Amino acid sequence: MLLIHPDPEPLVLPIGSVVHWDFTGMIGHPFHMHVVPFQIQALPLDALQPGMRYSNYFEVGDWHDTLNLPQTRSNASIPLRMNPYEISGYSVMHCHFLQHEDMGCMKMVKFECPGSDDPQPITCKAEPAVQGTMPMDDRKKMRRSGRRLSMQ
Repeated sequence: MLLIHPDPEPLVLPIGSVVHWDFTGMIGHPFHMHVVPFQIQALPLDALQPGMRYSNYFEVGDWHDTLNLPQTRSNASIPLRMNPYEISGYSVMHCHFLQHEDMGCMKMVKFECPGSDDPQPITCKAEPAVQGTMPMDDRKKMRRSGRRLSMQ
């Protein structure tokens, strides 16, 4: 998946499934996803440039629509997941710097209803996929201790 202009073909995401992404090359590009939030799966310490650290705003297990990280290594990978459901049709994901977005750092997304010939049906009978959760007690312990939790 590249955020490059022009790219008229949308990224197709099936409704009712869990989509896993490994985001790389995000140096200087806060990623923003419209319509469907994503969950942060891990924030690997070895992904950071020397002297950098993650803030407490983005933590493992959190749901966001925008991801803005400190300086990461060029080959760093940040795993995310999302669960497209309820809303079908077209949307967009892009760099959240307006100048980058205007220069084409964006991608169309199509939330596709499985089994439907209609490109944008009014309703979609797909059920949301069941997602794993992290108990709140564990997340609070991790915040207090200052450690990062990596989900397997």
